Amino acid sequence: MKIIYIIVIALSVSLQSFGQASDSYTKAIEDNTKAIELNPNDTDAYNNRGVAYYFSGNYIKAIDDYTKAIGLKPNYAEAYNNRGIAYNSSDGYTKAIDDFTKAIELKTDYVRAYYNRGIAYAHLNNYTKAINDFTKTIELETDFADAYYNRGLVYTYLKNYTKAIDDYTKTITLSPDYAEAYNSRGNAYNNLRNYAKAIGDFTKAIELKTDYADAYYNRGLAYAYLSNYIKAIDDFTKAIELKIDYVDAYYNRGFAYAHLNNYTKAINDYTKAITLKPDYTDAYNNRGNAYSDISNYTKAIDDYTKAITLNPYYVQVYYNRGLAYDNSGNYTKAIDDYTKAITLNPNYAETRYNRGLAYAHLNNYTKAIDDFTKAIELKTDYADAYCYRGLAYYYLSNYTKAIEDNTKAITLKPDYAKAYNNRGLAFSHSGNYVKATDDFTKAIELKPDYDEPYNNRGIAYYDLGNHIKACKDWEKAIELKSEEAAANLNKYCK
Repeated sequence: MKIIYIIVIALSVSLQSFGQASDSYTKAIEDNTKAIELNPNDTDAYNNRGVAYYFSGNYIKAIDDYTKAIGLKPNYAEAYNNRGIAYNSSDGYTKAIDDFTKAIELKTDYVRAYYNRGIAYAHLNNYTKAINDFTKTIELETDFADAYYNRGLVYTYLKNYTKAIDDYTKTITLSPDYAEAYNSRGNAYNNLRNYAKAIGDFTKAIELKTDYADAYYNRGLAYAYLSNYIKAIDDFTKAIELKIDYVDAYYNRGFAYAHLNNYTKAINDYTKAITLKPDYTDAYNNRGNAYSDISNYTKAIDDYTKAITLNPYYVQVYYNRGLAYDNSGNYTKAIDDYTKAITLNPNYAETRYNRGLAYAHLNNYTKAIDDFTKAIELKTDYADAYCYRGLAYYYLSNYTKAIEDNTKAITLKPDYAKAYNNRGLAFSHSGNYVKATDDFTKAIELKPDYDEPYNNRGIAYYDLGNHIKACKDWEKAIELKSEEAAANLNKYCK
């Protein structure tokens, strides 16, 4: 199952204001309106009222006031910068860039305009230009912590985690209580699989900001990567307490519960994630996995089907639904799903292998052999594929190839009881009962509760004329619930 990794981005905005010190934006609007009534050409009053409107969340009126200031004073760099910020905040990134560029033309060393233009470029996914602007900001103002931070975020988007970490570290040096920088550096360490350092950074972020839901969530991811699911659950739970609709925290807590075999809680969390996000394909897939793990294949198939409806190209879900059909005994539908998965991804060895098993269940051993062979081509050390190809050859009475394949499986996996049992069958049907009994004995040594080799060794002993040992093996196989052994004992040991 897949852990979804989310980087929480918060691009910092710098808004320059002149003559506005009041914390009461309503009062500021009133005061600057009065100033404009007294002097309709007061450009600073328009600019400052725009700032007050901006912080009140009224971006349209803010833009109107900045535009008025610019109309009265076309070289008013600060008004262009501030109007650009208002455009940024209302998703008008192209217009914002135009304004920041004009501010820079008017004032070539305008640090905040370079910085804010970098933010706009980042929102438009123009990461090269964003980096250039943040770098210019840093050249002009070497202790600008937010510029380092946001350049680090852009490097993170570009998966250049080493440079991102350098920038986050510089941010922290300049501003030691910058919780977001610790969190983001932790994310970068997570991506580099340095989970110990990631956990250290998330912990520091939490110390600085005790209600930091994203830091708890991200630390939970790091613990999950380390298979410390109990601590992961604790962190995801805390993130949910702080942010009740935190859909990914529910999803990943479900993942952690599933790994602890607590499928009921896993299903509950996936269900909550789906309630919050009805098109959450991964949550349907993982809830289907949890249902499969408790053998509720009907509900599992329903969930996989929903995931496929949401994403018809989701290879893993076709594979998982194929497994559920397989386990339900519906081998034809299983084959259909495996075939679809193979069409979408021809190089997935496990899908070939499982389709081979489904064909074998339908007694189509030739097609089974074809799939096992392809699986081996894709994964040359695939012991299971050798073992079951050997079994298919056995059912086609090709005992030589059956022995060769099971021998290869044993070479790859020396404790493979199934392969010893299967090779024993091939030896037995080749008339080599001594080697057969040796293999069945080895299978029993490796897996003492394995009923098949007891039954099969009993048959080999019987064919060797040792009826006493044969009957003892069948008795043991019966203890292990072998119906075939019961029939043999009833027929030959009276």
